[in-house]
Amino acid sequence: MIFVDIALILIGIILQKQLQRAMYWSLLPLILLISPWIVIAYTDTLVLPFIAGIILLGTNLFKLWQSGTKLNFNLAEQACLLGLVTWIAYRLKPSALIIVIAFLAELGLILLAKQVKLNQKNMVLTVVLFTVVFGGCQLVSQSAVKQQSFISINPELQELPSHYIMMGMNKGTTGSYSQADFLYSTKYTTKASQQKANLKRIRQRLDKFGVLGYLKFLVIKNYANTSDGTLGWLKEENFFSKNNLKKHAFMRSFFYNFGSRLSIHRAIDQVLWILILLGVMLSFLERTFLFRVLRMTFFGLLIFLLFFEGGRSRYMIQFLPVIYILAVVGWWRAGQFLYTNQFIQFSGSKTLWQRINKKVKLEKKEADNQG
Repeated sequence: MIFVDIALILIGIILQKQLQRAMYWSLLPLILLISPWIVIAYTDTLVLPFIAGIILLGTNLFKLWQSGTKLNFNLAEQACLLGLVTWIAYRLKPSALIIVIAFLAELGLILLAKQVKLNQKNMVLTVVLFTVVFGGCQLVSQSAVKQQSFISINPELQELPSHYIMMGMNKGTTGSYSQADFLYSTKYTTKASQQKANLKRIRQRLDKFGVLGYLKFLVIKNYANTSDGTLGWLKEENFFSKNNLKKHAFMRSFFYNFGSRLSIHRAIDQVLWILILLGVMLSFLERTFLFRVLRMTFFGLLIFLLFFEGGRSRYMIQFLPVIYILAVVGWWRAGQFLYTNQFIQFSGSKTLWQRINKKVKLEKKEADNQG
């Protein structure tokens, strides 16, 4: 839970920089998706504060590049911290690098279009320090694993990326985890033989699908990846099968498959999830650098889940900080747009929206400067 708490705090800090205080407190509850997964200690939840940390540090560094300030300890410190946080996120979930790729891609587009002036010396220093810290952590980790004698590790038996691509093409499981695929890949004792077998199975599945069949499968898989507001709760086979209402009976009745109030929990989660995804779409009203990066990250995750192991909304948990920030600011921008165009009016709103409009005008100038 402490990892989830830290993630929520960091998300709150990021949102405070984007929203008026009144709107911040009114929209913040959108990030509190009521999913029991937050109490499960697993890499999906453990990575959350590190994803939020990458967003916060990346945003701060971009602003430092814009400011044109001289090289200083603050920039170097944040660059090193970003390298460390990114490495931890990568070790927990390699897919965390999607946000780094999105950041670099959006930065490259800005530099090519010359949309905004950035301090190149600060950028170079940031990249160097980030690479040194990230690479150094990776080298130390690999060395520690090789030298440890606690357990015997055979690197030839590790599952290759081709294994997860093959699993992601399993029609029977809609691209989610398959025990049969796991046993198929792990029966090979060398990386070369496993790679050859995985590629063979991938070709067989592609031939069986055909072009149109595979496209149809991807549509179905994307629906499975994104549609469940409970984020795949109760879909982990025997994990939730024990019938025990002796303790905390009322609370458990909302979340366990034998609970009498389970449908209430599912309905609430589904409504919240629909609102959150709508907010993500509405975030296109926000054009600043940060939100272009976050949107690219979100769609990058969708593409990643299409071609690798996916098939369950649980895989969205790892990027909930990205999704929540986009959703909250998306709804904020939508409300501001509707009020500005006089689609909505309500008592007592004039003063609040005047303050918001003033802030939005200032941010619009900043957005125009960023392209």
